[in-house]
Amino acid sequence: MTKIGRRVFKLTRWPWDTLPWVQVPEGLEFTLYYVTPLSVGTEVDATGADEERWQRALDAFEGELLDAQSDVRWAHGVRTKAGFMVDSRAVRLRRYDLVPGRRRRSRQAWALCEARMRAAEAAYRPVKEEIETRIRRSAGPVAVLRRWEEAGGVWRVVAAKRGDGVTVALCRCDGGEEADRLTSADPDLVAYVERRLAEGS
Repeated sequence: MTKIGRRVFKLTRWPWDTLPWVQVPEGLEFTLYYVTPLSVGTEVDATGADEERWQRALDAFEGELLDAQSDVRWAHGVRTKAGFMVDSRAVRLRRYDLVPGRRRRSRQAWALCEARMRAAEAAYRPVKEEIETRIRRSAGPVAVLRRWEEAGGVWRVVAAKRGDGVTVALCRCDGGEEADRLTSADPDLVAYVERRLAEGS
């Protein structure tokens, strides 16, 4: 099983919160999914090849978002300079405000930034939707039953009726005490239970 984490890319607030004449486009927040070795995250079924493909897509998407943001900041006079007691710091060159047409230049810069970010979002969307589908499946009854098995627990069918789904008793590892019950009409669960029973589970 692979652990998936989630974070949201947002524009840095500075210098936009100090420039009331700049109109920052709304909705430039993007969901990113990443493979994490930590215990936190959502478990999904994935192969090593899936993980590598997802990581490449993430790197390309996030890289383009950061580049687009860097370019729009540069267009508004933001520069990185060596700082005292720190590696670097961002400053804004005021002379960019003295050149006529700053609002027009700002709108053009933001239009280009938004177009780049939206194009990157569209390129990442197939991978994002694939991961979100895996996450939804991981919360489904089949995933619950699999995790129970992987933890050493056993189960038995309590009730099964065509069209009504199946009820499974989740029992302790010795096959005795019932710890919980899982009831669902999910066809994937029904098929999984039938297959495991045929295998002699």
